[in-house]
Amino acid sequence: MASKPLFQKPRYELASPAGWSIVLGAALLVASIVFTASKGFSGYWIYSGVVSALYLLIGIGAWQENGAAVRMGVGVFGVFAVMRLGTLLLNFSWSKIGMAILFAYLSWEYWVSLKAMREAEALGADDGDGGGDGENDEEDTPMISLVLLLSEPKYLDEKVLGGILETAWGGDYTSGDEDRQDGFVVGGDGVPFLVKSPQGVFLIHNWPSRYPDISDETIEGWRELRTRKALEDHQAWLSVDLLNGASQAFSGEPRNPEDFYPAIIRLIVELADDKALALFRPETGQISVWSDDVFEKLVRPRGLSEFNQQDDPVWRIESEDPQMEAAVAEAKRRWPEFAAAFAGRAEGDSFLVKAPVTAGGNTEFIWIDPIGMEPEVLHGRLLNQPVDLGDLREGSQVEVPVEDIIDWAFRVGEGRASDCSPKDRPGLGVAGLR
Repeated sequence: MASKPLFQKPRYELASPAGWSIVLGAALLVASIVFTASKGFSGYWIYSGVVSALYLLIGIGAWQENGAAVRMGVGVFGVFAVMRLGTLLLNFSWSKIGMAILFAYLSWEYWVSLKAMREAEALGADDGDGGGDGENDEEDTPMISLVLLLSEPKYLDEKVLGGILETAWGGDYTSGDEDRQDGFVVGGDGVPFLVKSPQGVFLIHNWPSRYPDISDETIEGWRELRTRKALEDHQAWLSVDLLNGASQAFSGEPRNPEDFYPAIIRLIVELADDKALALFRPETGQISVWSDDVFEKLVRPRGLSEFNQQDDPVWRIESEDPQMEAAVAEAKRRWPEFAAAFAGRAEGDSFLVKAPVTAGGNTEFIWIDPIGMEPEVLHGRLLNQPVDLGDLREGSQVEVPVEDIIDWAFRVGEGRASDCSPKDRPGLGVAGLR
């Protein structure tokens, strides 16, 4: 097993037994040196020095997650516990009982840690890198995974992630009681987390960098501007990946790969916070801008097939687009029709216009709800959430020149809506241009 930084806390619940081993070894070594200096060498203190070195070797090795040291800890402290109990038959003392209990505790703790290490190594070896891309994976096996794109890194350790798992999936991941726990979490500190649970075995990545599969070319080619901004702004990511083959249930019965997504979605929702920008599905390449109602969208029937459908998309349209040029010309030609209807508006009538709005150094074409109009200026409120217009938000009041309006629509009473949108270009859903 690879070594780790010396002062980094070990995984697999090894901190406690390793720490006790080092303390015992150091105390016994100091006592051996002091007594040897005062009374000279003797067979007993030579024995004490050897035992103290053994404790230190076990403790330091276990702190470094060395499997041989952990196995040695199970055996050595187990034997010493039995020896201490045996000496009670000849000479009873409470200190011997205390030491026997301590040695038995350390042997047990090392055994629990050794078992966790073996399970983690066995599960990790099944899939190589665990992400569905190993050399031994089937080429046509899809990656069952969801990736959360973040504006900044998220802090996670085994205990924090265990609590999140309990909230998302229920069960016990943090008590430390092997008989009670429904699963375990190991990893972190520069390596992925491995999670074993009744839902399956999962790998959870948490990296302070851009997601490697989203290139600058991907971002540049993305036409929906809300998604594009999320891709541009993300600086970290975390993912929940299913291990051991997408079609294997851990009860031994085959399952549809998509059966695993509800559990992944529930965990992703609990992992998300105000740093979440978008959700990426590597299996299909779909990307959805993060919102508070993602869970409700994804768990409903056909939720995954509607993964990247935005409620108010903003599309990038080139200024030289012939359809756009024709639509703008039509809107301007028929503008008096809209102005007359707005001047005679009554309660229940509805009107909207689309115009460029500039703020924060950016310009977006966005729908506006008119609240008043002068001959050359229209006053209104934004009908959609801007992508990147500084402090402007949905409902913010703006003023736009009438000559800049490029599209409009209205409905008078119960009559049919009137608009100037050709059927072969984006309709009255939000469209945009930056």
